[in-house]
Amino acid sequence: MPLEEMIRSAKDDAEAQETGAATHPVSSAPSLVLVSDTRMFIQENVYAILGHGNFQRRLLFTGMLSVIVLLLHAFANFLIGRDVDHWCRPPDDLSHVSREAWRNVAIPIEADGSLSQCTVYHPALPTPDNAGELRTVIPCYHWDYDTQDISDSIVSRWDLVCSKRWLYKFTMIANMLGATLLVPAAGFVSDRIGRQLAIMGSVLCLLASSVACSVAQTFLMFLVTRFFVSAASCSVQVLMFILIYEVTGNQNRATYGVLDTALGTTLVPPALHVLSIQEPHWVMAHLVLLLPTFMLVFWCFLLDESPTWLLSTGRPRAAEAAAVAAATSNGVCTHKTRDAFRALVAHMQKRDAGSQYAMTVGGSDTFLHEALFRWGVMSVLLSWFSVNLAYYGLVLQNTDTGHIWRTIHMVVQALLYASVCWYISDHGQRETLSILLAFLCASAIVHAAASATMAASVCSAVALVVESLASAALSVNYGYTAEVFPTTVRSIGLTISYAFGRMGVITASVIVVLWGGPNEADMPLDVVVAALALLSAVSIQWLPEIIARKREKSCCGSEKERKEAILASLSSAVKPAKRVRNTRRRSSGSVTLSLSKTHTTAARPTNCL
Repeated sequence: MPLEEMIRSAKDDAEAQETGAATHPVSSAPSLVLVSDTRMFIQENVYAILGHGNFQRRLLFTGMLSVIVLLLHAFANFLIGRDVDHWCRPPDDLSHVSREAWRNVAIPIEADGSLSQCTVYHPALPTPDNAGELRTVIPCYHWDYDTQDISDSIVSRWDLVCSKRWLYKFTMIANMLGATLLVPAAGFVSDRIGRQLAIMGSVLCLLASSVACSVAQTFLMFLVTRFFVSAASCSVQVLMFILIYEVTGNQNRATYGVLDTALGTTLVPPALHVLSIQEPHWVMAHLVLLLPTFMLVFWCFLLDESPTWLLSTGRPRAAEAAAVAAATSNGVCTHKTRDAFRALVAHMQKRDAGSQYAMTVGGSDTFLHEALFRWGVMSVLLSWFSVNLAYYGLVLQNTDTGHIWRTIHMVVQALLYASVCWYISDHGQRETLSILLAFLCASAIVHAAASATMAASVCSAVALVVESLASAALSVNYGYTAEVFPTTVRSIGLTISYAFGRMGVITASVIVVLWGGPNEADMPLDVVVAALALLSAVSIQWLPEIIARKREKSCCGSEKERKEAILASLSSAVKPAKRVRNTRRRSSGSVTLSLSKTHTTAARPTNCL
């Protein structure tokens, strides 16, 4: 690649990075890049040293597993909270009466012809002594259930029916409150002590809370354990996404971000629906939840720290060790990786001495005063609130959808995710998210119209489209939010956004309660979703685009020659600093070396470039 072309490409990258966006794609060939953003400089150069291969794929698998575990616990009520038919229990002196005789004589009939579930006649059975008395209808406080084991569902286990039905709804709200209140704390810890330790602490808390939930003997213990299960599972999932983001190059970052959440959101809800039909026992249902959780704990123990975060927070030695481990996993030569990383660190320290780079948290706090950053934060918060309200609101309310519609929904969502993965690489994250939000707004309006006209089949078809669009928008939202926040505050930024999104889920639950039920709340829920999706789509138009198109292949020689040229350039940049340690030279300009992305497949043998 000619020098003039490299510098011209570098200027384009510099202009993009000054607006906070990596608009210029990463090439497979080395180039000179004018770097004004330390975050992008560190991130792309570290990725170039790591290569791409088994390390990133292992993290992607762990991230997918964390999403599956999160959704299993979030929708666990499909298995352990299913509704159970119930009626008032006969008093002890009438326990000899058969079930059918009791229900036919003592249970009142409702206006729709069904037997009452919450009231009983008094006196319960007519006798010669009270034959002339008019029996009254009174509420009851003990129930029998149409199930083999009353402990199989929280409804029958703790009598969450009739006057205590609100406690059942509170279990879902408490589950969301866990993520809303505690996930930002996990993000704060992650930015202070590292992604790896924060993930390990969260996943161990998840395992302990899940086991405690499975053996809960009181409703209060169940609520408390579910609260911490929600907080821990959400923390693991969000922090895993951040780790994937920070070690994946610009060309694959958006696609990996979408794939991270695609599998779980597509397969888990229909799978839980199928399992709920089997009405599993309490122990079996919790085994379904615990087995993936144990798997997640195992894979999280294999994680390494993010070299990007270590380098951004001034830990070059730890960053080097993490980078060498990751590069070795990708089949890159160990000592060449170490040499390249040390050259990069020395080059950055040299620039840092000239006040051109800052590797500390304090050096990156000026972004808080930038208007574009503040607008970006408000935009992603609104977007998180909107898509979470749409996705979780529909999934939690559409529990009676038929098998055919669920199968169609799974196929539609899989096709939509495939389209998003193809489109986002060429057109960028902002454009993709804008289109998804626009379609989400339009489909919510159509769904509201179908609900008003009582067109059941049309309403079901549009509902699955709305749910699929909300799911895809949620996946893209992760990556776009990660781009808004710098490395040193990325965890706290993304976790606060996530918590704000969970407030949208609570809002959806409140709307359903205020309107008297899922069917009655369809219209107001659709109106709120449409309005918020439109506002979100408009608000992100002032943010920079984030695109990852591939450049054309360079004609500057083989991959081995290009890598050797990179190392030689870095070495030559470091040697003068070693020879004259106490002498400061004037900066030769703002041109800095940036290692470009190198591809290393799993099948490639470990060699030394």
